[in-house]
Amino acid sequence: MTWSIDRIEKEILSGSAASIAMPIEALVAAVNRVEQTLGPEWIETEISNVKGLTVAMRIIGMGLPIENLSRADELVMNLRRRSQNAEAELTAIHLFRSTVPAVEVELYPPVGEREADFRVRETDKSEWTTVEVTQPMSSEEEGRINEMLRHLLSAFEKLSNPFALDILFRREPTGLPDWIKRAISTAGEDFERANVFSGLEV
Repeated sequence: MTWSIDRIEKEILSGSAASIAMPIEALVAAVNRVEQTLGPEWIETEISNVKGLTVAMRIIGMGLPIENLSRADELVMNLRRRSQNAEAELTAIHLFRSTVPAVEVELYPPVGEREADFRVRETDKSEWTTVEVTQPMSSEEEGRINEMLRHLLSAFEKLSNPFALDILFRREPTGLPDWIKRAISTAGEDFERANVFSGLEV
């Protein structure tokens, strides 16, 4: 079944698409591209446990670089398996195409007795450049943000009711203010009693 904006808002976002800063047409195209390339099961697995902005951005983020991939059966198969290396290769290809949209990409070219991840050239008269994507690692910044998220979510770990929580930052977070730390110490109990959480903006 083709994805529409109404279906995306209901089944993936559980809310309005206005929170995503991109044209509706591009958003819908990205989600449909993911389903066509990776299959409906890939999306169903992503949204099986939780819905919301975070899940939606992962699906949309996967759909943007998949565009115009050709002769990529092996890469697509690994993406369906949620291979971290395959996702890193796809991201690297997207970075090249974002800079030079007409760049030519060839996946898994032979290099001696092995295969490289891919190679690129700007025109058919340019020399090929072979690209190897290194093991994707977590940055210090990602670690800092994840630590903050663990603090924010700790109050909700023991809740029995399913829920989705979207946190909108008005600026780059530098740390958890004391008032948030105090709030999350009681937020879980309040949520359990009221079964509602209005959202948090920092």
